[in-house]
Order: sequence, then C-alpha cells, then structure tokens
Amino acid sequence: MPLFLRLSALGAILFAVQALFRRAGPWPAWAVFVALPIALTPFWFRTNPAIGLFPWVKLYTILLSVNWITALRFTTLGERPWARFGMYLLLVVNIIEACTQDFFGEHLAHYLVLLSGVLLILQLPNPCRAISIDAENGRRELLYRGLTREWCVEYTLWNWAFVYLNYPAIAGRQFAVLAAALVVGLGDPRRWLQARGYTLAAELMLLPTLPNSVIPPTDTSSWSSPYRENVVAAICVLLIAVEGVRLLRARRGGAR
Repeated sequence: MPLFLRLSALGAILFAVQALFRRAGPWPAWAVFVALPIALTPFWFRTNPAIGLFPWVKLYTILLSVNWITALRFTTLGERPWARFGMYLLLVVNIIEACTQDFFGEHLAHYLVLLSGVLLILQLPNPCRAISIDAENGRRELLYRGLTREWCVEYTLWNWAFVYLNYPAIAGRQFAVLAAALVVGLGDPRRWLQARGYTLAAELMLLPTLPNSVIPPTDTSSWSSPYRENVVAAICVLLIAVEGVRLLRARRGGAR
C-alpha cells in the first residue's frame, strides 16, 4: 500500500477514535488511558530502552492531559475553575515541552519553530472564561470557546514542523494525527482540544507498543534534508508574521 494511503488510513482511524470517545462514557476512556498504560509501562520501558527522554515525557504528559479531559467531562472537576485552568496549563506545558526541545536545536529552523510556539501560547483565550463542559447534548463535551480555525491551522503547521525537524521518521504519521484533530477544529474549533487529546494519546501509546510494526511502513526519514529544513523555516517565518500581527491587533483591541 502506498505511503499516502497508509497515512490516510491512520488519519481516518484516529478521527474515528476521537468520535468514539466523544460519544462514550468515562469508563472506556479510563480503561484505555489509565488501566492500559499502567499495564503496558513495564513493557514499554523494557522494549524501548533507547527512545530518549523527550518521548517519555511527552507520552505521560499527554496521558495526564487526556485523563484530565475525561475527569473534567465526567466528574465535578468540570465545575471547578481551578480544574478548568489546569487544562489550559497542560496545553501550555505540552507546547513548552516542544519549545524546550527546539531550544537545543542546531538549525535556524528550530529557533523559528520555538518562537512560533511561544506566539501560539500568547494567543490562547483566557481559560477561566473559555473552557467549559457542554452537557446539553448528553455527551458532556469539553469546549474551549475562543479558539479559532486560524489558531488550529497555525498550531497544526507549527507542531508538524517541530516533528519534522526533530523526528523525521514519524513526520508523516504526525501529519495524519494532526489532520484528524484539525478536521474537527475546522468544523467546530471549540472541540479541537478534546479531539487533539484523544487522537494524540492513542497514537503515542501505539508507537512504543508496536514500534517495529507501525513505524517502518510509514517511515518518512527520507523527507528530511537541509533544503527542506529551510522550507520549514520559511513556513515558520510566515507563521510568526501572521501570529505577530494577530497578537498585536488583539492587544490593541483590548487596550481600547
């Protein structure tokens, strides 16, 4: 099967995953994102000894984030402002983790990706007013009001650029993962954060569980080259310009 079809299939599966957890109650989410990681952790560490620090930190941060989403949706934590603010902090921490990795990069593109991530954080809506639980349709969805389609697109480009520069072998996979949440965000930006949490957590659990089965068929290491890193740098310059203009406009509008 050609690479494009494999990645398309992955994106479709992850889109279905977020739709499933959107409709399911809390127990399937607890089983998949709490019980299963606890059971798999010894296996993960035994079979992936050279994976590096960042992927482990990212995996468990994302698992914490997705379980926080589930707790906000299905427990009284969703009624507490500090808990909703905690969800915002976890999103910020996840972006900062990537920025920290790029801080130690050796190419200009790394620093441009880092700056793009910082600007994305500065554009996030006030979580104390924006994050809420919508129980009207019976699904108890986590909504982040104020997120825009533009922000979701910019985040997608920024995050893919980060993966491409640092982990080119899975850049294709991450494009599919990001696309699954972006489709949700383009339809309803308020639901992007919930969809991003469930899709990314599912993917990051799969990678250390079946690395020799899922990575080689979608390996995109060949995409990496100095020229393409310059292209990514150019994309980030555009992102920085767009994000900077939007941020200045928001600040001027708030000052009036």
